[in-house]
Amino acid sequence: AVAPLFFSRILSGRMAEFHTQNPSISVEALSAADNEQIEAFDCGIRFGSGKWKGCSARKLFDVTIVAVGSPDMLARYRLSGGTDIRLLPVIDTKSSPGSWASWCAAIGLPTVAKSPTTVMSMTDAIAAAKQGMGVCLAVKELIEQELALEQLAIVWGTENSVRSAYWLVQSERRTASPATKVFTKWALSELTDYRPFSR
Repeated sequence: AVAPLFFSRILSGRMAEFHTQNPSISVEALSAADNEQIEAFDCGIRFGSGKWKGCSARKLFDVTIVAVGSPDMLARYRLSGGTDIRLLPVIDTKSSPGSWASWCAAIGLPTVAKSPTTVMSMTDAIAAAKQGMGVCLAVKELIEQELALEQLAIVWGTENSVRSAYWLVQSERRTASPATKVFTKWALSELTDYRPFSR
């Protein structure tokens, strides 16, 4: 089980190498924005604190959580001068309930107003933000393409605000098969301390 954005930006480009090294192992990667039912999978890659009931978790790499929006929308709100983020329309995700409240608390800001837009996943939130629907929370290391192309911009004053991580998780109720052990060993070797972008 893996979040769609993580799969498309990081994991998919490495699967060919895994299959070359392990031609007898078949991998079914299911995109899942919310991996609460991890016991249904052999393993998963999950974003967050690393503490989930009934799961063992091994850290892959740290990331930075930032608030982003389209440059045109941010210009309309004149955020370059530090406009109160509570004035902005925000985009929430069903896959990460409470993320805005946690983010605001970590950065020392009052909680944002109720979101006028709720989507399923971070992938959907980023797409909506690019269209000017509001600002969303995103993993900075996964949106360097959008930042470089100026499709998204980081909200003024919020960069390097909150840190989190991606984790390799497994249900403590499942016994890992030999194939699962091979895959998790490869994933840990390939992705631990990985940096999607060097800058």
